[in-house]
Amino acid sequence: MTDDQALEILVALGDLRRFEIFRRLLDTAGLSSGELSDGKAASSTSHHLKMMQRAGLIRSERRGKKNCHVVRHETLAEFAKWTSDAAENATFANLTHILDNSETQ
Repeated sequence: MTDDQALEILVALGDLRRFEIFRRLLDTAGLSSGELSDGKAASSTSHHLKMMQRAGLIRSERRGKKNCHVVRHETLAEFAKWTSDAAENATFANLTHILDNSETQ
């Protein structure tokens, strides 16, 4: 996963409404846009779903007459690896900084 792809995921999940929708889809796969709306405007829910689809977080599946949404677990796995690698790199950079500073004292 590239940094740009990770940023797109972070932006997509950075909105409270999108995060709520995403959490619901993690708990219950295959919900339709109507089921995810919770009384909110359908156009707003559709906008949030499209942003998450562009980020690769969800995909739509046709189930009978309904268009249902499911989480793309492969994207979550890639994002988890990206965050783990980023944390490891940050830790290494911090240790290098500490060692560099201790040598100069």
